[in-house]
Amino acid sequence: DAYVILAEQAEDPQEAIRLLEEGVRAGERALGPQAFAEREQQFWEDVFTRPYMRARAALADALWADGRHDEAIGHLEELLRLNPDDNMGLRYRLVSWYLHCQRTEDAGRLLERYDEDSAMWCYSRALWRYQREGESLRARVALLEALSSNIHVAAYLLAPATLPEAPPSFKPGSPDEALVYLEDGLGAWAETDGAILWLRDTLEEAVALALARLPRRVVPVGRNDPCPCGSGRKYKKCCGRSLG
Repeated sequence: DAYVILAEQAEDPQEAIRLLEEGVRAGERALGPQAFAEREQQFWEDVFTRPYMRARAALADALWADGRHDEAIGHLEELLRLNPDDNMGLRYRLVSWYLHCQRTEDAGRLLERYDEDSAMWCYSRALWRYQREGESLRARVALLEALSSNIHVAAYLLAPATLPEAPPSFKPGSPDEALVYLEDGLGAWAETDGAILWLRDTLEEAVALALARLPRRVVPVGRNDPCPCGSGRKYKKCCGRSLG
């Protein structure tokens, strides 16, 4: 944890990476090889493992920011191997990183492994479908499910310049949830050719269809009122003439 704090204060990204690497090695020494062998698959249950996991997750973030994407992904993969229950929520970041790097098959396996209906997963599943199949019916259905789970994600994707800083917590379906997802998910959408245009077109079609299904309000028109057709004549001398 001390190395993580020092890395957060470092002004040079390379120095931050060096400190986090030291923190990971310190955690490995403190825990010892036996801990990794005995606690595999249940790593998080022992509170003494958590500083190591926090340091390694922070190292993954620093490496990703430095453009060392494959190394960053490798660290998250290993953390999920040690803790498949994913108490840290690293799967959301990892699936976005996979999609960012066009590692579509890896993303698909992760989506299947943690099958859920959260907005973060729905949008990742829709983008995965699009990367695999283009504008297929299944991709469209997946995107419509994502839109219904949190419309704010789409709004921010269509206007990324308006993105405020992500909050520390969120409620499902809220703008805060959208911001948390887009911390990692925005790059995946932006790096997938045509994805945001497909999102925009699908959203516009969905809105148009919803409006068309709304019941029309009937406004009574008096015989001496202006005709609603816009002719400028009285209703009784225009469209109302055929009614007698």
